[in-house]
Amino acid sequence: MSTFYDKPVSQYKDKTITAIRLFGSAIPASNVFHWCLSLTLDEVESFIIVDPTPTVDLKIVVMMSTGSYNGSPNEGGAYQTDVAQALTVSDLKALIMEKKRDRYKLDDSGSGCRYWCQIVLGDLEDGGFVTPGTTAQFLTTIDALAAKNPEGFPLPVRKGTFY
Repeated sequence: MSTFYDKPVSQYKDKTITAIRLFGSAIPASNVFHWCLSLTLDEVESFIIVDPTPTVDLKIVVMMSTGSYNGSPNEGGAYQTDVAQALTVSDLKALIMEKKRDRYKLDDSGSGCRYWCQIVLGDLEDGGFVTPGTTAQFLTTIDALAAKNPEGFPLPVRKGTFY
């Protein structure tokens, strides 16, 4: 089974990413959020969602799709950072594949997407693509959100496992 699906964004593979956003979208009839990455592209009117989509066995498939700025998702929290050095959509995919971040299984409750996003952000920080301290800033943002809504932003973060 393929662990990465990016066909819908193939026309953007060489586009430069200018900002990366981590956000949680509300899951209907719950106080739980599904976390994804959103990529702002240079000279493009839409953005790309990088979604660690769960499968039946709780393993993820990294799905890339496009969105537009006509509306915003029902967000439970968001954190955005600018990109510090040149990074294309293809570069991000290569980093995810090289680090085997596409090989991830959510925990038994189906949770762990926020942790996956956090790890990918850390990989970007380690690679110099975002400024040092970005992951710590994201975690500080999560701490503040958790203080207001502990059910929606559980701490410690629920973690799946990389395999």
